[in-house]
Amino acid sequence: MYFINTAKTYIKRFDMGKFLEYSEDAYDILTSYFLLKLPGLTESGKYTVTVEENRMDLISYNIYGDTQYWWIIMIYNQEIEVDAIVAGDVLSYPSLTDLENLFFSLSALQNTT
Repeated sequence: MYFINTAKTYIKRFDMGKFLEYSEDAYDILTSYFLLKLPGLTESGKYTVTVEENRMDLISYNIYGDTQYWWIIMIYNQEIEVDAIVAGDVLSYPSLTDLENLFFSLSALQNTT
């Protein structure tokens, strides 16, 4: 199981590249502990898409004040295509506290392996 790549310090804390193992020119989503645990986080709130159709970066910014969480919102809502996000959609999202707790638990697990 892949926990976290703590060597990637030059990218934002929740950049996808930290949580997915990269091998043979592709990211392996099947071994990611983060992706396994993310859907189990408690829902913190709901966001109704209005004018931000297909713009997960803007939705992430509106929810968290930062664009880096766009892919987390997508996975949390079991969405696979940004183009599928349209006005009227209601997206759930976890709290930043829960995401931080998951991040630190992954760091601890990575350090013990």
